[in-house]
Amino acid sequence: FSVDVAEVSQLRAWAAHIEQEHGQLDVLVNNAGVTRWGSFGGQRLADLQWVMRVNLDGTMQGCHVMLPLIQRSGSGTIVNIASMIALMEIPMQVSYTASKWAIRGFSRALRMELAGAGDAMARAEAELAAVGLAHRLHHYPAQLSGGEQQRVAIARALAPRPRIVFADEPTGNLDAATGQRIMDLLFERRADTGATLVVITHDPALAQRCDRIVALADGRIAA
Repeated sequence: FSVDVAEVSQLRAWAAHIEQEHGQLDVLVNNAGVTRWGSFGGQRLADLQWVMRVNLDGTMQGCHVMLPLIQRSGSGTIVNIASMIALMEIPMQVSYTASKWAIRGFSRALRMELAGAGDAMARAEAELAAVGLAHRLHHYPAQLSGGEQQRVAIARALAPRPRIVFADEPTGNLDAATGQRIMDLLFERRADTGATLVVITHDPALAQRCDRIVALADGRIAA
């Protein structure tokens, strides 16, 4: 079933097909993503809008259209794929960075809403304190070091009490010492919360810290 996620009519047709064939939806993965490389002022406005329509609108529309099917079954999982680029402020990737940053915010807010959490601020403060950043509560991302930004990412991920946490190259942009501290903290917080941690990495030493290793080669499971 081919779908352009930027077109809500196609998403609705897909939802109708799922309902007719299966009656409900258990897992939704919003992974569509596009980009345009170039300076912000040098790109056409239409190209900037296209990136936002596919990446952000596609994710929000997918959730909005498919949510009733998930709720009908009484439980389910929504996975919205963002990117660490959202925290890195990459030049020449302004629209992509903005769209992925927005997906992170949208996903966190939706998660809290669906969980019925009325103590979102208290949870956020508690998680920041747990990663040693209580004193940074009112700072902006640009005022934080790379290691501090990664600690904030850990706090954000754990505040909604998830059962599974995905960490995609969590130390990829950090020096060795900072990366080691971040992974120590991530494994420590995982143990404290009881969440399942899934780490995607090219670092063999980091992989060895995990209980189970699944190796991929050319997009397939190799071992």
